[in-house]
Amino acid sequence: MTFKVFICYESKTGQSYAQNLYEALEKDGENAFLASSKLLTKHKWREKIDAALEEATYFVLIYTAVTSSSSEVKRECQKALKLKKDFITCRWHQITVEKTKELLNELSDLHQIKFEDKHDLANKAIVEIAKLRRAK
Repeated sequence: MTFKVFICYESKTGQSYAQNLYEALEKDGENAFLASSKLLTKHKWREKIDAALEEATYFVLIYTAVTSSSSEVKRECQKALKLKKDFITCRWHQITVEKTKELLNELSDLHQIKFEDKHDLANKAIVEIAKLRRAK
């Protein structure tokens, strides 16, 4: 299966947002990749994540309260930027643009979407992906 959307999140504060976004994208006909806890317990999980990231067109970062402390999220973001993916940063409404610099300085220069709850996130991310698709 080819994944079009890669969902990146910190597992403690971003899991429910990511799961809801994944389900909404799938319902909208998008093939999305979401690293689940089941995948992370299997052999070669990083290779599976990297393969999905490489084939995805869109990279959606869900930025929540402790995202900046995740080395895995930082690694995935750096790889997405290096691969020149269409990068969509979705930050929880209480996170400032300045705070996103704690993960990577480059994030503050990218377009960001602010969201209130998991439904708001799903709606805004789907609309943003559609805009990017039309712009190509």
